[in-house]
Amino acid sequence: MEAIRNLAPEGLPVSLQVVGATVLLGIIYSLFVKDKLWSGFPIITARGLGPRKSWMLHAGEVLKEGSKTNGSFQILTGTGPKIILPNRYADEIRNLPELNFPKAFIGDFFTSYPGFEPHKQSLTQDFLLRDTVRIKLTQSLGLVTGDLVDETIATVDDVFGKSGEWTTRLIREDLLEIVARVSSRVFLGAELCRNRRWLEIAKTFTVDTFALSIMMRMVPAFVRPFVYLVLPPLGEGSWHLVFSLRFRK
Repeated sequence: MEAIRNLAPEGLPVSLQVVGATVLLGIIYSLFVKDKLWSGFPIITARGLGPRKSWMLHAGEVLKEGSKTNGSFQILTGTGPKIILPNRYADEIRNLPELNFPKAFIGDFFTSYPGFEPHKQSLTQDFLLRDTVRIKLTQSLGLVTGDLVDETIATVDDVFGKSGEWTTRLIREDLLEIVARVSSRVFLGAELCRNRRWLEIAKTFTVDTFALSIMMRMVPAFVRPFVYLVLPPLGEGSWHLVFSLRFRK
């Protein structure tokens, strides 16, 4: 830090020196540590672009090209390198304790930033999501199947109507509504699953946080704290979280 301070122009405010040093160290970290590729695995690119841009802009082509190697390969995502294994290794690795799904993806959802707290709950507790689905939900399907059927029928009728005429639909919006209502029926009950305010929160919070995480992965790590402050979904995600907590109480 002293060496960096000596490089600063004379009379430059200390606050600006600190910001400059932080940015400089972030650049060095991003270039030489965080995005360091794994040795022994080929890096796949597409259309003559660099590894990161190839994945950001042409992920499908990168995976298709990598599958031609008939072996393991790596890609460079916005949060660092990741290794892709062929399907034939699935049974061998699926129960390895060294492989941790939440830890593998926690960096992709920026759980240390305000507004991402719900993602943090499932990604910082190793077995919460798995045990909830496999033990709590799956073993209780007999208790909720009737409610799921009733809510699915009611939701489809409300969303698509019963008209026999052809209509033009925005299928993404329709599916968001169906998923939000049916899943809320299981976890929150009949009354809240049809509450319009709750349904808007359930739909828009998911879309906003995923959109925000995608945009943050597109920029270098050292500028993400600054980009986060100016991205549009920030305030919306935080308010959705506040209102969702009020509903749950």
